[in-house]
Amino acid sequence: MALTDEQEDELTKIFGDRFIVAKHELLPFSTDIGTLPREVGLIMNNMPDALVQPVKANEIRDLYAVARRHGIPLIPRGAGTSGYGGAIPLAGGITVDMRRMDRIIEIDEEKLTVTTEPGISWYDLQFELNRRGLDLQCYPSSALAATVGGWISQGGDGIGSLKYGPVNDSVIELEVVLPNGRIVLSRDLQLFCDTEGILGIITKAKLKVKKLTEIEPTVFSVRDNHVLMNAIEEILNEGPLPFTIKLEESNYVQIKKKLWPKNELYPYPKKHCVVLVAYEGDQDEIQTGLNTVREVAGKHDGIIHSKWVADYEWKERFYPMRIKQLGPSLVAGQAHVPLESLGRVLGDFQSQQAPMRAGADGFVTSRDAVTIMGYYLEDERNLFFMLSWVQSFSILDIAERYGGHTHSTGLWLADRAEEYFGKKHLAKIAAAKSKFDSDNISNPGKIFGFWFPWVLRFGRHFMRIGFELLNNGPLKTIKTVKWMLYDFPPLKWIRNDM
Repeated sequence: MALTDEQEDELTKIFGDRFIVAKHELLPFSTDIGTLPREVGLIMNNMPDALVQPVKANEIRDLYAVARRHGIPLIPRGAGTSGYGGAIPLAGGITVDMRRMDRIIEIDEEKLTVTTEPGISWYDLQFELNRRGLDLQCYPSSALAATVGGWISQGGDGIGSLKYGPVNDSVIELEVVLPNGRIVLSRDLQLFCDTEGILGIITKAKLKVKKLTEIEPTVFSVRDNHVLMNAIEEILNEGPLPFTIKLEESNYVQIKKKLWPKNELYPYPKKHCVVLVAYEGDQDEIQTGLNTVREVAGKHDGIIHSKWVADYEWKERFYPMRIKQLGPSLVAGQAHVPLESLGRVLGDFQSQQAPMRAGADGFVTSRDAVTIMGYYLEDERNLFFMLSWVQSFSILDIAERYGGHTHSTGLWLADRAEEYFGKKHLAKIAAAKSKFDSDNISNPGKIFGFWFPWVLRFGRHFMRIGFELLNNGPLKTIKTVKWMLYDFPPLKWIRNDM
């Protein structure tokens, strides 16, 4: 829907030249980090009608008043570094770009807290904290661009979560503008973390931080997925808890060989999986951890790589999607996997994908869980890109076979909200939605979306069959169809009882 002249005048009075309607400026806000097929536009209007860039909470309060009066959807957005569609319109509306609200308000070096506006990137926040001898407890691998408010609203875990928990565990208090116009300070994190702006827009965040300590990375490689899983379990059980553990299965390791610095010999043998382990703390704790890794790697005939390799991989933690250069497009999907199932999940992933066109990496996020990201090299210019795009769901399908689940909901996976939040938590969110946003103007279609994710859920099975037939022929397609059947009752119930 196009905005009327009256609506544009009202918004111009609030935002001035920070109210934008030029189509070429709106286009980047019609998608997120994932490339969308053109056909998606046939079943949803993912192009915003306008963009606003607030600089203070009162502007957002006034924006909500205009939106309520005219029934205009508002879509809050950070840097769009998620691939779940949480920052994409479902039916047009106004995208609220929060990146101009990027001030650090207060750093309390005694209480180890920082209060900041939501539009600052995690990287810039960490840089300023490091100057003060402080550091973040955890941050996303997309920290160079991802904003504080965006990751809190999306929820999740990342670098440092193994030791300090998901991002929600770092949040103390949030200032939020509710859809009904109230501006509140809240410590009810169940309402405003992970809920993707459907209950309001975050305008300040108070976070726990920690003292800046030395971090020492080390890298080793092992010969297959099950050895990888066993080695990680032993590192967690036999030594100090690492700050983070990043893993790469062997297909991903071979793909990134093409991007290795030209003047350096590629260190990883063919079919090896790679593990980056980083320890923090005093020298005794770090050395104990490094010794544990050496012992575990030696036990499994692994290779400990040089300090140069470890330092290089540590710097590369911010660039997991660098392989997009080989695409030219990249389709990605994410899932939460029990650590005990990691070997089987990666094995199924490799058996279903072409070796040099798909790979997976991930972070160990607790003593018993891993977040896995599947990457698929594609070309969005191809006629059948829609069939290729459906691969973004395949890593989740595999994870669910072995007790895994979605890592978030967003637009694409809103039908899995109860699975993600739990019945009681979701009921609490629903009650707050009715109370704060009875007109459903704040990021509609997310979490409580119904028709769209179900259309997508069933439609993607047919697209997956088309993709398999096109790329792998009928024999492999039969195997894929067999696994698809386990997504539907009663076979799904039988599988869950086995």
